[in-house]
Amino acid sequence: MERQAEPILAATGLELVPANAGWSIISSDLQHKGKELRIDLKDGKRFVEYLRSLSPDKVSDSQVAGLEKVVSALTKQFRNEYDLTSADDNRMLEFLGNLSDIIDEYKRIGGEDRKDLADSVSQFEGYLKGSRGGFLREYLSAEKLLLNKPFDDEGFVLRWHIDASPEYLQKRWNEVIDLLQVISSNDRAPELYDQAKKTATEALDSAIREITEKHENGYMNADRKKKIPLDTQFCESSDAGILAICPLSHSGSSLQPFSPKASRSSRVTFA
Repeated sequence: MERQAEPILAATGLELVPANAGWSIISSDLQHKGKELRIDLKDGKRFVEYLRSLSPDKVSDSQVAGLEKVVSALTKQFRNEYDLTSADDNRMLEFLGNLSDIIDEYKRIGGEDRKDLADSVSQFEGYLKGSRGGFLREYLSAEKLLLNKPFDDEGFVLRWHIDASPEYLQKRWNEVIDLLQVISSNDRAPELYDQAKKTATEALDSAIREITEKHENGYMNADRKKKIPLDTQFCESSDAGILAICPLSHSGSSLQPFSPKASRSSRVTFA
């Protein structure tokens, strides 16, 4: 099957490559990381030429499904396999160098009748904007924590309170704070910082509201039987403009001041 697919993929500028599957088998003396074959971009210009040969009114449903799977595969490759720190990673250069044309062609083929196909490259648009704007690494890190888009109150990321220990909550929100500091230090990413800050604030406000409504004295985790006190809230340093999580004072009347030089343990307190 792989050999049969190779000439077809090559004609469209794509190829099959081994990639990490995201699972491992571990025994007492060894660890085997799972691999899978995944579509990757080999010749970006050829792939764009293939896309340009497709007529929106003649493309089949199976072709559309295939194009959407290509986007999914390339997204995984870009996020997990390419080396953003190396200017010698030809895969990354090939991808970013042809990304604008790929986006345009997907939108042309999708048109008004196949919005799902056009929308499938929305992630690509974020990568392109980050690459051109000089904040691609920050954008990818924000994407992993869902801070690159509005908070939607779904899933587990940014809603860790639904099933987590205080220690885990502190660890994950520390990651959010650290990332916000990284983004804020890049003067080319003010728009990304504003979005990430807004999303993080809304996520924490939602968590506090949800816990308060359901449990008068704190959230009881059914598995761990640990209560998470409701004494945590975002505040902002007036001098640094950096978002942080600050514990409320015992009286509940004011926020403790945040210092960028404060230790990690004082920046975030969940227990």
